Amino acid sequence: MGFDRIRPINIIVGRNNSGKSTLLDACRIAFSADPHPDGVAITLSKIVSNKDVETIPDDPREFRDGSLSSRRCPKRFCQGKVQDAFMTAEQVSFDQYKFLDFQTPLDELAKVDRMVFEFAGSVLSRTFAPLFTGWRWNAISSERNVVPETIEGHWIPQPNGSGMTRCVENLMNRAEANRVDLIETRLIPAMNSILGPDNVYERITLRRNGNLWEMYLEEKTKGSIPISATGSGVKTVLQVLMNLTVLPEAINVSPSDCIFAFEELENNLHPATVRRLFSYLRSYSEKKNCHFFITTHSHIVIDMFSNDELAQILHVTHDGQFASVRTLESHSHAMDTLDDLDVRASDLLQTNVVVWVEGPTDAMYFERWIDLHTDCKLRRGVDYQCVTYGGSVGSHLTFNLDLQEKLIEATRICRHSIFIADSNRSSAKADADKHAIRIAEEVDRIGGFSWITVGREIENYLPVELVANAANTSLEKLSRYADIYKAIRAVRGNKTEMSKIVLANRVIPQLAKENMYLDDLKERLTEVCKSIGQWNQRTL
Repeated sequence: MGFDRIRPINIIVGRNNSGKSTLLDACRIAFSADPHPDGVAITLSKIVSNKDVETIPDDPREFRDGSLSSRRCPKRFCQGKVQDAFMTAEQVSFDQYKFLDFQTPLDELAKVDRMVFEFAGSVLSRTFAPLFTGWRWNAISSERNVVPETIEGHWIPQPNGSGMTRCVENLMNRAEANRVDLIETRLIPAMNSILGPDNVYERITLRRNGNLWEMYLEEKTKGSIPISATGSGVKTVLQVLMNLTVLPEAINVSPSDCIFAFEELENNLHPATVRRLFSYLRSYSEKKNCHFFITTHSHIVIDMFSNDELAQILHVTHDGQFASVRTLESHSHAMDTLDDLDVRASDLLQTNVVVWVEGPTDAMYFERWIDLHTDCKLRRGVDYQCVTYGGSVGSHLTFNLDLQEKLIEATRICRHSIFIADSNRSSAKADADKHAIRIAEEVDRIGGFSWITVGREIENYLPVELVANAANTSLEKLSRYADIYKAIRAVRGNKTEMSKIVLANRVIPQLAKENMYLDDLKERLTEVCKSIGQWNQRTL
């Protein structure tokens, strides 16, 4: 079992006993400097490039004991797929090496030239050593708890949560390690960002009962709450944040040198808290340049990271004899993964915020505007999702519960809706599209947000100079009611059609805060982002 690449965030999913924890153990062993347990073999594959080979000395005398003959100079070794198998008894194995003048299968290579075989091992050790050394492995197991403890013993927290109380006591009370600032200025604010507004903590204190010390979480309205009386979800967040915000600095280790391996963090957490926790992990990974391996059964986590450029989802399955791992890369595999986890529509319920737009390019513009307006604080697929209804289909769409038998009832898809439509007005005196007006009124009545463009179409919010650049032509200043595509055809000639997708793909990279706010766009985006933030219980 294994996978082809390591991303900043590696989400591992699969049924119980499929091998998720085993995969984590394999990663831990691969990144560990300790000897591997008896009978455990971790195989690492890499395409060795010419750049890798150039790190090997040209002079054969610098290669190991100098026994490599000049006839088999290291530079004769070129690209090929190689494998380094780490076992208790050090061993190097490989499939096939490709040389400049011949190919030799594995079972023949050692016989033909043992020194070439050894050289291959040297290339591998030099190639892999920087990748798999110098890392600190920080883990949290699925079976965990934070309990009162004595102060004797090792104070670094263990994966099962033991040592957490001892760690806090050590940081807060002992002169040689007094780091109260880490608790007060980093840990507590991070906890409140994830657990708030339901739980807002002011301090963490310690109390002694006999030879045991216990943490107390102080809330303004509830007072001091002993950790033993706190829910397991709060303890999970506390343990995660201790590993992220406190320990690296306390032990003088850079987060970028850490690999965090967390198991089933979603246990006993409210879905909204799960989203905030994993959003925090993503932000932390991006800012600190560190790596996460996280096992989960949560469809929320799968949904959050399925299209994230920083992440990959690894699906672990077991056929009764062997475990295998596949990277989720296609729609069909995504559906297989959800089936394997027994995730059903009734489990997913609905997307929290749906933005209804007429077509795919409207969704593209909306996403770009939201990214720029919020500095990427609101993310498509996490805080909202765009759904296209098509211009003519809008006449059959309704948010009125009384009309559900006659029209398509959109409220069944999502309880929080944003409706965006082109007005299709050709002049200031013209009326907006009647179906758009009807739907906008229905959305407003159920507490949603409606937006009918002040101009003719979404594209009329685009700066004319960007449209002209995208169309590779010159355009005069256009009215907010102008037909953009008709204006382009008039200049370029009817024979050259500019499609909506082509225009969007060319204009979007040029959009910036400095040039995008035309007409009422800024006010509308501010209102939209406020609604999305409130519905997701987020403060922007």
